[in-house]
Amino acid sequence: MSLNKETIIKRKSIRSYDFEPLSTDMLDKIKNIISEIKPLYNELSHFEIVSKKEYFQITQGPFRVSAPYYLACYSLSEPQALVNLGYLVELIVLKLTDLDLGTVILGTNSKAKYNDLDFQVGIAFGTPKEEFRKDIKDAKRRNLNEIFKGDVLDIAPFINVAPSALNLQPILFEVNKNEIDVYRIRKLNLMKALDLIQYLDVGIAISHFNLVNFKIEDRKKTNEKNKTYITTIILEI
Repeated sequence: MSLNKETIIKRKSIRSYDFEPLSTDMLDKIKNIISEIKPLYNELSHFEIVSKKEYFQITQGPFRVSAPYYLACYSLSEPQALVNLGYLVELIVLKLTDLDLGTVILGTNSKAKYNDLDFQVGIAFGTPKEEFRKDIKDAKRRNLNEIFKGDVLDIAPFINVAPSALNLQPILFEVNKNEIDVYRIRKLNLMKALDLIQYLDVGIAISHFNLVNFKIEDRKKTNEKNKTYITTIILEI
């Protein structure tokens, strides 16, 4: 699924919404987006559009946003499944941004399940009352040299702007020409749930590579303390 830089710049976490219902046509477009996006890995996932009342019934915790619609997102609670889910979640968010819909990804506590899949995150969405981002410099992110090591990558600023839980950006890209080794960098001494969610953050960042053509190749790498190899991205140039 191809992306453009304008959409990545435009996307930001929206926390204020108009509660006027979306049209049936718009909801059908959203459902089509969800069904058509191809996963990064052959991992099971499930997405379900729910109301505010339904969402609040299956979730709890401090990170709540009042919105007319939510997308409940399910996967296995395993690293590769979470990387895959994060990849899908961000592509959905960016496609909704293309439709001028506001979104925010919500981490939360939930014991909800869909068959054998666990609830992982929600996406609040609807017609925004806030403006979208107009300048990539408005995004508060870590310096590029903290996220990228090795050769210069032209699209690095657009990868770096990807959202992450608590804005920690627990990721490292080691660039060697057109090959990029992706690592999850463990941040803070987190409880298990938040620790696992950082794999979802890695998938979110990888999704931004859809600005170009790429494939992934899983290789054998030695993990270090707080540095876990995820995959290798090969840019098709």
